[in-house]
Amino acid sequence: MILVRNETSPEDVHGMMVAQGILTARGGLVSHAAVVARGWGTPAVVGADSVKISGKSFTANGTTVDEGESISLDGSTGEVVLGEMAMAAAEPPAEFDTILGWADEVRTKGRRTLGVRANADTGEDAANARRLGAEGIARGGTRLEHGGPGQVVAVVGRPDRRRQPRPGQPAGCLLAVGRPQKRQMLGQIRRQGRRPAQPG
Repeated sequence: MILVRNETSPEDVHGMMVAQGILTARGGLVSHAAVVARGWGTPAVVGADSVKISGKSFTANGTTVDEGESISLDGSTGEVVLGEMAMAAAEPPAEFDTILGWADEVRTKGRRTLGVRANADTGEDAANARRLGAEGIARGGTRLEHGGPGQVVAVVGRPDRRRQPRPGQPAGCLLAVGRPQKRQMLGQIRRQGRRPAQPG
């Protein structure tokens, strides 16, 4: 499902969560849609000013697309294509493995003092971090996750650094959470397995 809007706002967050892509007629690099899409790894094309939305369809450059028709987005180039395109997962260049190898050499020289943690907001991010060698998830600070005007769906607090968590005990403090976020966080924890989730 591709979410097509003139622009997005925090009120659209639940639709954005389930969307496989986001297309907006207005916006730029720091617009709500762009920032959220980057954070969630969702393909997005924002600021496509040729898109004119009317009811349950939109028109762009003389072509009308009705609700239920397939379109494909390329978030890197900003292209919107009618129909479904074959997709392939992006792979990092060979230099990426070289740099990770150098980092491992430095951090494991002599007495090992450095650990690698990843910043992951979803279970998929956590699984990818483990695949690339991260030893856990680093989370710190306090942030609010908003579901709409005046609606806070999750509050994650900074742990007390004076108290070290026991193995397997969460380091952060989850004060409140809505159902979609709970599923997402549980997925992240499951994919981490026995690896630690600690403040960075």
